[in-house]
Amino acid sequence: TNLKDFKNTLDNTLDSILIFGGPKFKISYANNGVMNLLRNGNKSIQNKSFCDVVVGLSEKSLKEKTDEIINKNNTDYLVFESFICDGLNAKVPVEISLQIVKEPNQSGKFLAIIRDITERKQAEIHITKMAYYDQLTGVQNRTLLNKRLSSEHAKAKHRNSMYAVFFIDLDRFKIINDIYGHHAGDALLVQVAKRIQKALPKKATLARMGGDEFLILLPNIKSVDEAEQCGLNVLETFADYFQINDQELYSNGSIGYAIYPLDGKDS
Repeated sequence: TNLKDFKNTLDNTLDSILIFGGPKFKISYANNGVMNLLRNGNKSIQNKSFCDVVVGLSEKSLKEKTDEIINKNNTDYLVFESFICDGLNAKVPVEISLQIVKEPNQSGKFLAIIRDITERKQAEIHITKMAYYDQLTGVQNRTLLNKRLSSEHAKAKHRNSMYAVFFIDLDRFKIINDIYGHHAGDALLVQVAKRIQKALPKKATLARMGGDEFLILLPNIKSVDEAEQCGLNVLETFADYFQINDQELYSNGSIGYAIYPLDGKDS
């Protein structure tokens, strides 16, 4: 790539493009797309280091990336994801594509094409939530809980430790659904999930298994008493009424738990 031949193209493209080089990776060129992405207006970023633009990118890490491109005989490029800070100090997720620029009588420089991938990341988060989290209560679903349970089981076997699994079923849930309607039942499930989550230690995982059934994974416990106290704390959350559509409703929970390896050898 010859910089002079592509200068006009770089100035007018919608992509955000930087050129940098030298031992400190100083920026020698930035097009309008970069200014728009950084919200810098006409403020120049030339002579700043490329590492000043990319959040958390050290000179050592950047050198490793540029060396990787050089070792590929200048024919390949390198793509990675990171963040930049815009003029409002907001972190913007970006995809950065690096490749070498050749200029006559000068040492090699690098061209960086920076693309805002905010929408892609938001879509990925949305897809993950749909796949692994209960859409009503926001807690984990059966799929993610099973993954966590398998992981904790392997860890417990390796470190010879204990973990507990709790199963919770709401009492009178069908009656509440029949009398007050499914909207009231859904509202109750949301409040129950919030109360249980608040009563759990940070290391615990709460999941909705379906209907009015919840499951708790309590990893790396030190004693049976620790598991029993966790169960009692959960039951206490049902002592107060639930405010549903101007109605004060009471719902108890039935709970049981099992401990690995005392009650079983598999998850």
